[in-house]
Amino acid sequence: MAANRYPLSTLDGKYIPLDIYKPISAIVKNFAAAATTVQTLPVGTEVLRIRSTQNCWIGFANTLAVAPVHATPSVAVADMLYLVAGVWEVISPPAMYFSVIRDTVDGILILEPLVKWAILGLEAQVSNT
Repeated sequence: MAANRYPLSTLDGKYIPLDIYKPISAIVKNFAAAATTVQTLPVGTEVLRIRSTQNCWIGFANTLAVAPVHATPSVAVADMLYLVAGVWEVISPPAMYFSVIRDTVDGILILEPLVKWAILGLEAQVSNT
């Protein structure tokens, strides 16, 4: 199926995604045991690349992030993301606001809003036909 979606591939056969994104800015936030203040993402942000120096919880709402309680597993906390230290994640934020709180150690969160820069695709793929 992927062979029909991605017209290009690397020499070892891995498919190249169609959309190429570029960062338009960077937001750096220190986080600790108390949630950071709520911050607004740049207008029009649809895709974020994020990374942290320590494990953390990111709340995407216009309220302070509250880490789920480890003693009560299986309780869903809306609009929360657990980010593992040192791993780049690409996400679509569910809201235009965020705040962050540590899991166990203070750290730094880096967010890069991305915009679609180019599309590598066949005409049928670009026009969604």
